[in-house]
Amino acid sequence: MPFQPERPKQLSGNKLLIGYRGTINPDSLKIEPISSVPENFEYKFTKVPDKDSLHVWTKPLLEMDSIRFKLIAPNRTDTLFTRINKMPADTLLVNTEPSGNLDFNSPVVFKPSTPIEEFNEDLITLINKDSLSVEFSSEVRPDNSVALRFPKDENQTYNLLALPGTITDIYGSTSDTIKKSFKTRPFADFANLTVNLQNVKSYPVIVQLTDEKGAVKAEKYSTGESSLRFEFLTPGKYLLRAIYDVNENGKWDTGNYLEKRKPEEIIYLPEPLDIRPNWDMTEPFSL
Repeated sequence: MPFQPERPKQLSGNKLLIGYRGTINPDSLKIEPISSVPENFEYKFTKVPDKDSLHVWTKPLLEMDSIRFKLIAPNRTDTLFTRINKMPADTLLVNTEPSGNLDFNSPVVFKPSTPIEEFNEDLITLINKDSLSVEFSSEVRPDNSVALRFPKDENQTYNLLALPGTITDIYGSTSDTIKKSFKTRPFADFANLTVNLQNVKSYPVIVQLTDEKGAVKAEKYSTGESSLRFEFLTPGKYLLRAIYDVNENGKWDTGNYLEKRKPEEIIYLPEPLDIRPNWDMTEPFSL
């Protein structure tokens, strides 16, 4: 579905919310103010995680009754309008996930409350319980979070220290000291699953494990591989499904009545999988 923005809503003194339908890369969007704004007016888009919405961050604070602007996307231009009220501005706070136990498949994630301008991984140290340094890689992600990835051992403790200034936001504020500790559990607490795809009519295919409410817990993307391995799964009941990714954008797309385009096909394994600790399972999955 083509990008279709909705009317903006003010969330704070320096943040607007724009919902939308369709798909869009926030980096492809531009704003052209119609209302009078300060000469040093700047903006930045960030994607709201797991929602079809964008945050629009502005600086300086918008001291006006309303703002009208053109939102310019690659294939369309919309004129948007919203009222502006006097509200406190968001300031930089950094949350760290997870808290406590760390899954083998999951990164450590920094989630700042304002947009990242600069991230300095040289100010971070990561050591294990034996005081040995652990190498890591970092990635600033489209949802304005930072993922730290590193190899993990079982029954291990990892201590992270991020010195002040590790994160600088677009307003020039810097993060305070971040000090966190994470633990891993024994390998035997988890399970592995190999899914063997059969009768695949086309690739690529997205294969997902979800909980019984449909929340995705693990995912693999296959451009031709029929045997997919999921490791270190938390025990429990899972639904297994496959999506034919016709437009090759890495996610399921709804249909469009006006364009006479059907939703991408989803196939479910008929019965839930019961994943138990310390199991190594193989499951055939006919599409």
